[in-house]
Amino acid sequence: MRMMSIITLWKQILLQEECPLKMSIERLEKNSMFSRIHFMNMTNYFRKDCRGFSLLEIMVAVALLAIAATTLLTFHGNSLITSGRAENITIAAMLARYKISEIELDLKNGMKKGEFPDEKTDEGSFEKPYEDYKWKMTIKSVKLPTAAQQQDEASLTGMISRQLSEEIAKIVREVKIEVIWEEMEEEQSIDVVTHIVKL
Repeated sequence: MRMMSIITLWKQILLQEECPLKMSIERLEKNSMFSRIHFMNMTNYFRKDCRGFSLLEIMVAVALLAIAATTLLTFHGNSLITSGRAENITIAAMLARYKISEIELDLKNGMKKGEFPDEKTDEGSFEKPYEDYKWKMTIKSVKLPTAAQQQDEASLTGMISRQLSEEIAKIVREVKIEVIWEEMEEEQSIDVVTHIVKL
């Protein structure tokens, strides 16, 4: 019921002579340019006279499309290479951290037995699924440069720094892990260095 009254109201508004919408519709209907017959003639006219693109325009458009596609594919390829490299570095850092923890545990167990190697080297490969990654380990005692090398050993400072350097060499070991992998037929590696103190 309410819907009917709204439609009726609109009809009444449109039938009023002062309504601008009615006046504009009447003007369009009276104007021969917008009549149906004239509109049909205009579409036929444009169809007959309408031309397509020239071969040169099509070739330029295809060339621009090819340049854009090549650029996009290059950027995509570079992003894949970069993300692959980042993944390899992340895995190598994780494996280095794992190997350092393993070596620290071995050294602590060795310290309980009274073993604390001055120098040691070892290498190997990681277990599956990381068999493409290899590791090299170097353990060496830390030797500090002493003031005795620059000054007279008879001086008090020279003696203290020499003794301090000897004590540090007894209780501190430098552990260096190098994780190696191949990427795009080139050998890549990262190095991780830590120090272990025997207390």
